[in-house]
Amino acid sequence: MKQTIILSIALCCALNAKEFTYKGENTGDASIYHLKPSTSLGNNLKDFKFSGTNNNKLTFHYSPLAGSSIVNPQDVLGTEENDQDVYDNKFIMINGQANGFTYAAITSSGKAYRNTAIIENGTIKTLTGGFSNYNNAYENKVEIKGGTVDTVYGAQISGVDTNTAYKNTVEITGGEIRNAIGASTNPTTEHGGDLYQNEVIISNGTIKGFIAGAHNDKNRSAYNNKVTIKNTAKIDGSIFGSRIEWGNLRATGNTVTIGDISKPENSKNKIMLNKDQTIIYGGYCSNSNNCNKSDVFSGNTLNLHHVSDLEIKNIQNFEYINFILSNQLEKEASILKITDAGLTDLSKTKIGVMMSGGINTKLNIGDKFILIEKPNGGNIETPENLANTMNESAKTTRVTSGVSKIYTFELKTETNNAVPPVPPQGPNLKPSVQKIIAVVSETQDNPKQKNIAETSAMMGGIVNEGSEAISGIAIKNANTASTISGGELANFGSIGGSNVRLNSGSHVDVKGFNFVAGISKQVLDMITYGAFIEYGVGNYDSYNNFGNAGTAHGKGTSKYIGAGLLAKFDLTNNYYTEASIRAGKIRSDYKSTDINPAQMAEFKSSRMYMGAHIGFGKIFEINDNQNLDIYSKFFITRLGADTIEVIGEKIKFHTSNSMRARIGTRYSNGFNDSIWGYAGAAFEREFNSDAKATNLTQNERIKSPTLKGNTAIWELGTKIQTPIKPLNIEINLQAMVGKREGVSGGINAEFKF
Repeated sequence: MKQTIILSIALCCALNAKEFTYKGENTGDASIYHLKPSTSLGNNLKDFKFSGTNNNKLTFHYSPLAGSSIVNPQDVLGTEENDQDVYDNKFIMINGQANGFTYAAITSSGKAYRNTAIIENGTIKTLTGGFSNYNNAYENKVEIKGGTVDTVYGAQISGVDTNTAYKNTVEITGGEIRNAIGASTNPTTEHGGDLYQNEVIISNGTIKGFIAGAHNDKNRSAYNNKVTIKNTAKIDGSIFGSRIEWGNLRATGNTVTIGDISKPENSKNKIMLNKDQTIIYGGYCSNSNNCNKSDVFSGNTLNLHHVSDLEIKNIQNFEYINFILSNQLEKEASILKITDAGLTDLSKTKIGVMMSGGINTKLNIGDKFILIEKPNGGNIETPENLANTMNESAKTTRVTSGVSKIYTFELKTETNNAVPPVPPQGPNLKPSVQKIIAVVSETQDNPKQKNIAETSAMMGGIVNEGSEAISGIAIKNANTASTISGGELANFGSIGGSNVRLNSGSHVDVKGFNFVAGISKQVLDMITYGAFIEYGVGNYDSYNNFGNAGTAHGKGTSKYIGAGLLAKFDLTNNYYTEASIRAGKIRSDYKSTDINPAQMAEFKSSRMYMGAHIGFGKIFEINDNQNLDIYSKFFITRLGADTIEVIGEKIKFHTSNSMRARIGTRYSNGFNDSIWGYAGAAFEREFNSDAKATNLTQNERIKSPTLKGNTAIWELGTKIQTPIKPLNIEINLQAMVGKREGVSGGINAEFKF
């Protein structure tokens, strides 16, 4: 029944949805739209109303000055309803003109949500994504790519004090706009509820007036709204995280971000703010006679990401100011210049500084950056606590740059000697201060970058796990399969999995799957040779503990593919020897948030590998059903070099070699003609396998993880001859302790087509 109702609603919406392009002339198609005299401005101006319910698409595409027959509407109602919800409607203006209020969707008592307005060119006076008079407006969006708009709202509400507007967005990538507001109460009515989680994003274009994440001019609050300014935006007016206009309310928890952390640096004047007019507010209350009890400060954050020489008139009402310094920033550079010659009150503000990206030159003790300065004089009321603090976190004095360096930035104040001193101000008679600077007070290497080298150790370890399948089951299966086939070509294969910890100084946990398939042939009843392909895939977690420096956790996936040759020689008196060679490529990726707390450390690596093994053994026959195999094996694996880049720093994984020797024994028992079981133990020594790496940017070696050491191995298995001859199945399980610890096992097949 429920599915039927949902299907009926979807079908109804699809049938009622309409799509229409208005070309500037009244075609008289009343079933689609109406052009009627304006309700407020007389018969000479026309209102445009698009009929339908939801999922409508209305496009304006015409030249407003094309001729006398062109009708440029006054108000445009993209989709209008009285008591129903309006949602998923779209208004697009490729070109055209609207002289009054334009709505992608508007409703009186229903909800307005997921409506979109897109402006590519043309002229609009007031534009709103979604409007509800007596209900909520949410997840509406306006995109302005060009043209001219006086005032734009992501959404508006009015009518009652209990409705809300949230998660609405205005995104501007071009054009000229006077005011841009994420969400607002309707300025022409008396009511409207709270506004929260709305956002304005400006990456290009010109804003002549003000920007606000939300503006509530009624007796309700605006909080947790955002404004982001980046790329080539030009702003002439002020920027508000949120605005309110009455007392006992709040404009809190808002975020204003200037700059783009994903880009190395915004060059001088790339983001253009008006140095004589632009004031950046976290929260703001405009009614000076009624704002004493309003909170316009708590939780408001100003982020300055990769900017320099940014000039504005002033900043107000931010509890947190965060500076993310660019890796291309020059020493002594100025980040934010305040031109107002009066007082800038930061007494309650917490200031934090970090550096993102790999650095091009090393910083030294005493190097400084000017975070805030007043070149024209005036005074900065400095924070009561001048400790380096990022957001609400504990005091952050140790700042990671890239992956290799940790700097301690100490915040200090300076006086601008180029301007006359200001008399002590404030209740504590603080001295004149015109600069807040960040000074490097300590430098040290970041030990956590070793976690990156753990990936190199893992790649060598997982390739070595592949050699276990070749030297163990694959050779035995190839020999048995070719024997069963009477020496003719035979097929063999194995599938295995493992959950192994590689103790590399810290450790890497690897969970993997591998597959081997090949063909083999036997000659002279004593020589078996064959060719195979191999494939393995898995995921890993690497862990390091650096004591007081904390821990590091990296994770990723890995896969390899390769091919090789194998051979086994059955000698007299039950002696035998075996060998294999193999080559292929292994690819891995890596992610960690622990190397640099301000930025994800991630990379991909691709490396060639080559490997070989040789083994000797003798089988002692106990009786017709039991035997004991005593063997020794030697393995060598070479992993090629690779250069990766992590947060702007180049790191080289050097060629690494693994050399292992193993001695062991295996007892086998035939329970009957169809079932065999075996158990064994071995001791293994790894002689090399250092995963050497160098930070090329810093020309410094990274501490190498290593798998050098001992491992004890126990195994159990059974082999079953199935009724489908000559198909044999073998199930194998291994347990390991030492440098390698964990379990591995698999199901292996010997067969002939």
